[in-house]
Amino acid sequence: MSEKSGQRKRNALIVDDHDINIVIISDLLSAFGVGAVKAASGEEAADLIEYFEKKEETGESIAFVLMDYIMSGIDGIEAVKRIRSISSVPVYGMNCNITDQLMAAFHEAGAVDVFDKPLTPGKVQRILCECMSAEEYCVPRELISMQETAEQGKSLLRACTKGVPGLNYVKGLRTALFREESFLKILKLSAVSIRECAAELESFVNDSDPVKLRKAANGLRNLFANIGVENMLTESEIVENTAEKLCLPGASMPNIMFYEHVNDFMNNSRAVAEAIDHAVREYEKIIGSGTDKDIYITPEKPLDARDRAEVISYTQNAIRRFEYDYILEGLEILERSSAGEERLQYEQAIKAVKNFDYDRAEEIISLQTTMQE
Repeated sequence: MSEKSGQRKRNALIVDDHDINIVIISDLLSAFGVGAVKAASGEEAADLIEYFEKKEETGESIAFVLMDYIMSGIDGIEAVKRIRSISSVPVYGMNCNITDQLMAAFHEAGAVDVFDKPLTPGKVQRILCECMSAEEYCVPRELISMQETAEQGKSLLRACTKGVPGLNYVKGLRTALFREESFLKILKLSAVSIRECAAELESFVNDSDPVKLRKAANGLRNLFANIGVENMLTESEIVENTAEKLCLPGASMPNIMFYEHVNDFMNNSRAVAEAIDHAVREYEKIIGSGTDKDIYITPEKPLDARDRAEVISYTQNAIRRFEYDYILEGLEILERSSAGEERLQYEQAIKAVKNFDYDRAEEIISLQTTMQE
């Protein structure tokens, strides 16, 4: 979309205190040809609105605001009230958990509507239709074909992320508008943000601050929804809902079992971050090696479960007997029957055997066998 001469420049204002959310929403708006201004807090958002209200005569303005609910400082509802006191700009609330009470509170504060996170292209298009003229944005028609390619095609990144527990690759890729380069960036940022939220969970275990707990659980729920780690969403919701109750006046502190639950949730979250980091490293290693990446996407010579089990047993027995040639024979069969990270691991096992490190080779085989079960 080219900007017409003399046409006012109108952007969206994204208000969120997590960088990863800013990146995702900015990329989504960019696909529609819409620019974004960012604010990390409700206070900053109100200041920016006031600034642009004064600057509108020069041609710059905010077309609409996307407002997160749970943030450091004032929450999204209070921020909407402040904005509404100085401007009539449309404001849309965002949260991972939309309840009737939250919806009513946003509307009472002056928001136009409230949307679940992560935002979808359909929701964004609806907002654009309500707030901007047809000349101010474009509809990315290619999204449909991009989705079909992602669901049916072969992908190195998809192969490498198979070890990330609970990851629904296509669902996560949808957040990145089915652009793998963007999804890789989101995965990297998510791993950092997951660790930051996990540190807040650990802080709650030490100081019992329910506000920190609510913010951390909400952040993790949003992050897991963004990248498609579905098995952690329920855990995030349980912790967040309990934290909401703990924030109420007169609430009593939970029992020791809840603290143990938070601790397990923290450890599981960190495990997801570690798995993402590992997957990204392996992906970048393949890309940077100059080797044919196709052999990491699809196994050269696939094995069914029965034959695979026989080869693993054969190889492990050979390791116990220190039979060098037979060990390599078994590992090479396993390597050719694997893809993605698993193939890389068997390559490492082969290198270990060539250095006569049989213990390391057996450790890799056992680990890969466990992951396949």
